Amino acid sequence: MTRDELITNNLPLVQRVVSSMLHHSGAYRVDREELAADGVVGLIQAADRFDPARGQVFSTFAWPRIAGAIKDGLRRNDPLTRSARHAVQAGEQPNARHVPVTERTRVAEAPDSHAALDVRRAVARLDPTSRQLLHRSYWRDQPLRVPNYSNAWASMCHTKALRRLKADLAGYEEVA
Repeated sequence: MTRDELITNNLPLVQRVVSSMLHHSGAYRVDREELAADGVVGLIQAADRFDPARGQVFSTFAWPRIAGAIKDGLRRNDPLTRSARHAVQAGEQPNARHVPVTERTRVAEAPDSHAALDVRRAVARLDPTSRQLLHRSYWRDQPLRVPNYSNAWASMCHTKALRRLKADLAGYEEVA
Protein backbone atom coordinates (compact mmCIF):
# COMPACT_ATOMS: atom_id res chain seq x y z
CA MET A 1 0.00 0.00 0.00
CA THR A 2 1.41 3.41 -0.92
CA ARG A 3 1.75 6.37 1.42
CA ASP A 4 -1.15 8.19 -0.24
CA GLU A 5 -3.37 5.13 0.05
CA LEU A 6 -2.49 4.79 3.73
CA ILE A 7 -3.49 8.39 4.32
CA THR A 8 -6.69 8.25 2.27
CA ASN A 9 -7.84 4.93 3.70
CA ASN A 10 -7.24 6.06 7.28
CA LEU A 11 -8.89 9.49 7.22
CA PRO A 12 -11.85 8.04 9.18
CA LEU A 13 -9.34 7.10 11.89
CA VAL A 14 -8.66 10.80 12.42
CA GLN A 15 -12.37 11.40 13.06
CA ARG A 16 -12.44 8.52 15.57
CA VAL A 17 -9.44 9.95 17.43
CA VAL A 18 -11.05 13.41 17.47
CA SER A 19 -14.33 11.98 18.78
CA SER A 20 -12.53 9.97 21.44
CA MET A 21 -10.51 12.97 22.60
CA LEU A 22 -13.57 15.23 22.72
CA HIS A 23 -15.51 12.61 24.65
CA HIS A 24 -12.76 11.98 27.22
CA SER A 25 -11.52 15.54 27.64
CA GLY A 26 -14.78 17.45 27.64
CA ALA A 27 -13.19 20.08 25.40
CA TYR A 28 -16.41 20.81 23.54
CA ARG A 29 -15.65 24.49 22.89
CA VAL A 30 -12.96 23.50 20.42
CA ASP A 31 -13.65 23.52 16.70
CA ARG A 32 -13.84 19.90 15.58
CA GLU A 33 -12.47 20.81 12.14
CA GLU A 34 -9.33 22.35 13.67
CA LEU A 35 -8.75 19.19 15.67
CA ALA A 36 -9.26 17.11 12.54
CA ALA A 37 -6.78 19.26 10.61
CA ASP A 38 -4.16 18.74 13.33
CA GLY A 39 -5.03 15.04 13.32
CA VAL A 40 -4.44 14.81 9.57
CA VAL A 41 -0.98 16.28 10.12
CA GLY A 42 -0.34 13.47 12.62
CA LEU A 43 -1.72 10.92 10.14
CA ILE A 44 0.66 12.14 7.44
CA GLN A 45 3.60 12.00 9.85
CA ALA A 46 2.58 8.47 10.83
CA ALA A 47 2.36 7.42 7.17
CA ASP A 48 5.84 8.82 6.57
CA ARG A 49 7.30 6.90 9.53
CA PHE A 50 5.37 3.66 9.17
CA ASP A 51 7.39 0.53 8.40
CA PRO A 52 5.13 -2.36 7.34
CA ALA A 53 8.08 -4.76 7.71
CA ARG A 54 7.69 -4.54 11.48
CA GLY A 55 4.34 -6.30 11.26
CA GLN A 56 2.37 -3.61 13.09
CA VAL A 57 -1.14 -2.61 12.01
CA PHE A 58 -1.09 0.94 10.65
CA SER A 59 -4.07 2.16 12.69
CA THR A 60 -2.38 0.97 15.90
CA PHE A 61 0.80 2.77 14.88
CA ALA A 62 -0.99 5.96 13.79
CA TRP A 63 -3.43 6.47 16.69
CA PRO A 64 -0.90 7.89 19.22
CA ARG A 65 0.69 10.09 16.55
CA ILE A 66 -2.68 11.51 15.53
CA ALA A 67 -3.64 12.08 19.17
CA GLY A 68 -0.26 13.72 19.83
CA ALA A 69 -0.65 16.09 16.89
CA ILE A 70 -4.12 17.05 18.13
CA LYS A 71 -2.78 17.70 21.64
CA ASP A 72 0.03 19.81 20.17
CA GLY A 73 -2.59 21.86 18.32
CA LEU A 74 -4.67 22.29 21.48
CA ARG A 75 -1.62 23.46 23.43
CA ARG A 76 -0.56 25.81 20.64
CA ASN A 77 -3.98 27.48 20.58
CA ASP A 78 -4.56 27.50 24.35
CA PRO A 79 -4.57 31.07 25.71
CA LEU A 80 -3.54 29.81 29.15
CA THR A 81 -0.06 28.73 30.14
CA ARG A 82 0.45 25.17 31.28
CA SER A 83 0.57 26.18 34.97
CA ALA A 84 -2.61 28.24 34.60
CA ARG A 85 -4.31 25.31 32.87
CA HIS A 86 -3.32 23.01 35.77
CA ALA A 87 -4.66 25.58 38.25
CA VAL A 88 -8.01 25.71 36.45
CA GLN A 89 -8.19 21.90 36.34
CA ALA A 90 -7.47 21.81 40.09
CA GLY A 91 -10.36 24.21 40.70
CA GLU A 92 -8.13 27.20 41.47
CA GLN A 93 -8.41 30.65 40.00
CA PRO A 94 -5.40 31.53 37.80
CA ASN A 95 -3.50 34.53 39.10
CA ALA A 96 -0.36 36.54 38.38
CA ARG A 97 1.96 33.72 39.41
CA HIS A 98 0.59 31.66 36.52
CA VAL A 99 1.32 34.33 33.93
CA PRO A 100 4.88 34.27 32.65
CA VAL A 101 6.62 37.61 32.56
CA THR A 102 9.20 37.41 29.83
CA GLU A 103 12.04 39.80 29.41
CA ARG A 104 10.50 40.89 26.15
CA THR A 105 7.28 41.95 27.86
CA ARG A 106 9.07 43.88 30.59
CA VAL A 107 11.53 45.61 28.28
CA ALA A 108 8.86 46.44 25.70
CA GLU A 109 6.55 47.95 28.31
CA ALA A 110 9.10 50.26 29.90
CA PRO A 111 12.40 50.37 28.00
CA ASP A 112 13.97 53.00 30.31
CA SER A 113 12.66 51.68 33.62
CA HIS A 114 14.73 50.18 36.40
CA ALA A 115 13.17 46.80 35.62
CA ALA A 116 14.37 46.95 32.03
CA LEU A 117 17.88 47.86 33.16
CA ASP A 118 17.89 45.02 35.69
CA VAL A 119 16.74 42.56 33.04
CA ARG A 120 19.45 43.76 30.65
CA ARG A 121 22.08 43.36 33.38
CA ALA A 122 20.81 39.89 34.26
CA VAL A 123 20.88 38.84 30.59
CA ALA A 124 24.42 40.23 30.24
CA ARG A 125 25.54 37.94 33.10
CA LEU A 126 24.38 34.82 31.23
CA ASP A 127 26.76 32.70 29.19
CA PRO A 128 27.04 33.60 25.47
CA THR A 129 24.93 30.65 24.27
CA SER A 130 22.09 31.51 26.63
CA ARG A 131 22.22 35.16 25.60
CA GLN A 132 22.11 34.13 21.94
CA LEU A 133 19.09 31.86 22.52
CA LEU A 134 17.18 34.55 24.42
CA HIS A 135 18.05 37.21 21.87
CA ARG A 136 16.90 35.02 18.98
CA SER A 137 13.73 33.95 20.77
CA TYR A 138 12.54 37.20 22.35
CA TRP A 139 13.98 39.98 20.23
CA ARG A 140 14.12 38.43 16.77
CA ASP A 141 11.18 35.99 17.00
CA GLN A 142 13.34 33.19 15.63
CA PRO A 143 13.17 29.53 16.62
CA LEU A 144 15.32 28.13 19.41
CA ARG A 145 18.12 26.74 17.28
CA VAL A 146 21.85 26.68 17.73
CA PRO A 147 24.02 25.40 14.88
CA ASN A 148 25.37 21.87 15.49
CA TYR A 149 23.04 21.23 18.45
CA SER A 150 19.67 19.51 18.70
CA ASN A 151 16.42 21.36 19.32
CA ALA A 152 16.07 19.50 22.63
CA TRP A 153 19.46 20.81 23.77
CA ALA A 154 18.51 24.36 22.76
CA SER A 155 15.23 24.03 24.65
CA MET A 156 17.02 22.84 27.79
CA CYS A 157 19.50 25.72 27.58
CA HIS A 158 16.61 28.15 27.11
CA THR A 159 14.85 26.78 30.19
CA LYS A 160 18.04 26.98 32.27
CA ALA A 161 18.63 30.56 31.13
CA LEU A 162 15.10 31.58 32.11
CA ARG A 163 15.53 29.91 35.50
CA ARG A 164 18.80 31.78 36.04
CA LEU A 165 17.09 35.04 35.10
CA LYS A 166 14.18 34.30 37.39
CA ALA A 167 16.54 33.54 40.28
CA ASP A 168 18.60 36.65 39.55
CA LEU A 169 15.50 38.83 39.44
CA ALA A 170 13.71 37.08 42.34
CA GLY A 171 12.22 39.43 44.83
CA TYR A 172 12.47 42.36 42.47
CA GLU A 173 9.33 44.43 42.34
CA GLU A 174 9.35 47.82 40.71
CA VAL A 175 7.46 50.52 42.59
CA ALA A 176 5.19 52.38 40.22
